[in-house]
Amino acid sequence: MSKTRRRDPNHALRGLMAEAGYSNTALASAVNRVGREVGLALRYDRTAVSHWLAGTAPRRTAAPLIAETLSRRLGRPVGVAELGAPVRAETMPGTRSSGALAITEVTALAELDGRPSRRAATPIAYDLNWTRSVGAPPAPADRRESSGERWRVGPGEAALAEQAVALFARSADRIGAGHVRSSISAYLVSPISGWLTSAAPDRTHRRLLTAAAQLVHLLADVCADAGVYGLAQRYHAAELRLAHEADDPVMRAMALRAMSKHARHLGHLAEAANLAETALRTAGTGAAASIRSFLLAEVAVTAALTGDARRATRSMDRSLRLVEGKGGGVRHPFTHYPLAAAHFQHALVREALREPGAAAEALRCSLAERDVSEHRALAHSLALLASFQLAGGRVETACESWRVFLLHYRHLNSRQADQRLHELRSLLTPYRRSTAVQKILCEAARVTAEK
Repeated sequence: MSKTRRRDPNHALRGLMAEAGYSNTALASAVNRVGREVGLALRYDRTAVSHWLAGTAPRRTAAPLIAETLSRRLGRPVGVAELGAPVRAETMPGTRSSGALAITEVTALAELDGRPSRRAATPIAYDLNWTRSVGAPPAPADRRESSGERWRVGPGEAALAEQAVALFARSADRIGAGHVRSSISAYLVSPISGWLTSAAPDRTHRRLLTAAAQLVHLLADVCADAGVYGLAQRYHAAELRLAHEADDPVMRAMALRAMSKHARHLGHLAEAANLAETALRTAGTGAAASIRSFLLAEVAVTAALTGDARRATRSMDRSLRLVEGKGGGVRHPFTHYPLAAAHFQHALVREALREPGAAAEALRCSLAERDVSEHRALAHSLALLASFQLAGGRVETACESWRVFLLHYRHLNSRQADQRLHELRSLLTPYRRSTAVQKILCEAARVTAEK
């Protein structure tokens, strides 16, 4: 007669929970919240935690989320290996690795990202402690030495990479992340990784590094748009190293600015404000006016959200003056800051400062500057404007904004746009007796069914 193998109680996890002051229910709820940051709809409860404490190993998808949950509570890194369960540890990379390691990591991440089944089975937690320390100055960049050639690359390959950046950026802005995610991943795996590891003149190599950093930036933005913030953070870590090896402080600043945006979307406002300020310092006073305007706008939003109205107003005013005076810079996705985007940030500032009238006016200014093909930006702006209009009791006006929102939404493959549609239904439900509301809800159902 076979004997059932007894599991040993997980004293390590129990000790961490006691140190953190977590009950079974509290830990389960916190893990579920962290899971939402990486796009997982978890439903853990106190029973699941009881099983873990009794010796059942958490699922591979749960272990890094448990570690991150405890890390945040304790204010120090907690590794998966410390959980007392036999699961493989996933660690957050630092920003001090060499460029060669960054290329290797980006390739591995892109290969994972390009396979949805593997991506779903290997969630990456959003590491809040790493976010808090990321502004530390990096070690000197490794200088590349060519030790023989597999094939030689030159300005032609660099130009192709730069053209690809512009193409992918325009596509993501117009039709959303889902349509371009796999394509960017594939392009990083080949040919970009091959070009970066081939012999090339130093200037060409730096151009390729910057282009690679920009492609990684786009992938991070795509992941955030899909609600996968942990993977987005990994991409930004690699982007920081690539930009540093390229000796490109502007791209480092762009990465930090995007990380600030993601942190505030997740509600980590103090971290977002610190990242925004660090991005501005990293770019330096010599950065182009369009770049400084872009960075100041994020400083303004995070300042408003953390209660510093004076800093928010002054930063936003400076941002608008810079972008209006210089026309937004050369029209490239990483150097041009359109006036429409600045007005949208202004709306976020006014919303955070509880000035809905001023926020709505800023949104109208933003919408007036947008090209009709910018479906993603138009959809988000219209959704926010409609929410202000509805809050002000202007139901029919809000319905008209939602109607135009739906015209742009049908072109998108974007989780954030899907969330705006969900908000539409929630916000309009109390007014469902209105004929205008009934028409919009019917149209929303029809558009959803067609997609």
